[in-house]
Amino acid sequence: MTSIVQVRIALAALAVAGLVSCVRGAGEEALISKKQEKETSTFIMSALAASDEPQASAWVYICPDFNTGCSSAAFKVGATCLPNSVPVTPGACFDTGIPISPGPSSSVASCTDTACTTCGTSVSFDTPSSFWQPNFYTTAYFFCTTPCEATVAPSCPPGE
Repeated sequence: MTSIVQVRIALAALAVAGLVSCVRGAGEEALISKKQEKETSTFIMSALAASDEPQASAWVYICPDFNTGCSSAAFKVGATCLPNSVPVTPGACFDTGIPISPGPSSSVASCTDTACTTCGTSVSFDTPSSFWQPNFYTTAYFFCTTPCEATVAPSCPPGE
């Protein structure tokens, strides 16, 4: 939820930029029309929603058999590729380190090269309309030859 302080800061920034002719405070006269005020308010709320949109780090589960003939040098979430900062551990959750935004859906793939040019099949996942924690388990799991059940995956990320 956007606070009145955030709205006043945004209005002040717009006034400095010359996009509005006044910043309304307690007891001050408005120097802009009601139509302009509504348009400006809508613009501010949209800008605040976009700029204050919290992101979360995408987590996946690595099945116990993953390192029996398979490997991962990077993960790709949507169009973002990030080399693994640490090796994947079979039978554990893994933080891809890739920030994701709230929205309709995305996909994640494990890649054998750090440039994400050779990747396995992407797994689609839905994201919530807002994140309340810094980590988000995508419900994606990666295996080499034997799929593991999603229900076997422990609470991912650990401690949440």
